Amino acid sequence: MISNTQHPIDTEAVYQGPLLPAGKPAPNFFVVGAMRAGTTAIATALQQHPQVFFCPIKEPGFFATDIARSEYGAWHRKNLLDPAAFATAPGRERKHLAYIDDPAIYAELFQGAADFPAVGEASTAYLFSATAAPAIAATVPGARIVISLRDPYERAISEFLMNKAIGTATGSFSTALARERRMLERGAFPYEERYVFAGLYAAQVQRYLDHFPRENILILHYEDIARNPSQTLGKICAHLRINPAQGAATIANPNPRKRPRFAAANKFLYRTGLKQAVSDWAPRSVKDRFAPLFYTDETEVTPTRADWEYLNARFQPDIAKLQRLLGGSFASWPPR
Repeated sequence: MISNTQHPIDTEAVYQGPLLPAGKPAPNFFVVGAMRAGTTAIATALQQHPQVFFCPIKEPGFFATDIARSEYGAWHRKNLLDPAAFATAPGRERKHLAYIDDPAIYAELFQGAADFPAVGEASTAYLFSATAAPAIAATVPGARIVISLRDPYERAISEFLMNKAIGTATGSFSTALARERRMLERGAFPYEERYVFAGLYAAQVQRYLDHFPRENILILHYEDIARNPSQTLGKICAHLRINPAQGAATIANPNPRKRPRFAAANKFLYRTGLKQAVSDWAPRSVKDRFAPLFYTDETEVTPTRADWEYLNARFQPDIAKLQRLLGGSFASWPPR
């Protein structure tokens, strides 16, 4: 059984570089925030800045070398794009996620970036990966890092709702926590559902502090992104050394909670790959128009007392470690 802070991918993870071919373009900043902690919103805002070249695949996950792509279920991989075809496709639309492990394909994604002062990507796997921080530091030692953290309880619920929406989770929140718990107790990496695993931030942040100067790391709270989006975007621009007066004026929320109206149909479409095929074919205007017919904004999760106690036992010791590590107060993340 693993402890509150031990991650199943930590024990075997060893960075073996270099990762990129010499002379090829590479990003110089990385948004490595927690899942469901505003990384998509940050990426969307930065994509609009004229001084930023942002990877056309928001989350390529290239430096997370300890996370075996082959371990994801076949039905999950079926719903991800073909990275080799995407890298060379003319007029490609931006995509959210793919697993890129070929250095040549990863470098191809940044062709045309040479004249931009800020070149980046935003892979949430880089926060919980044990190899991403040392791999990035070895490949791009001067990289600027943006870490966005969220109340781990709220993050866990938000991930559950996302997994319900895309079809990877079924049943209640309690059932989903139990599925992940069984994975963690046998020392396995929870590839599809990471409610506790992805919310244990202390060791995750420590890895970046171990491999980068503190001034290269900007740590944000999701709550600040929600309350003060314009001010937060200004901080990010200053950290990346780009003009905050250009580009987007604020950070919007392009990834709100949603629930499929027809859960069984949604699960079938996702497992077969039909959902991704339709998404790839349909223009953004069509998807935006028909999304309300498929999803509802009405979302409600009511954890049981046992759920809260389980999460308290894992999150509160980690929050205390994070507070000692970073200083400041995390009073807005109280026990439930």
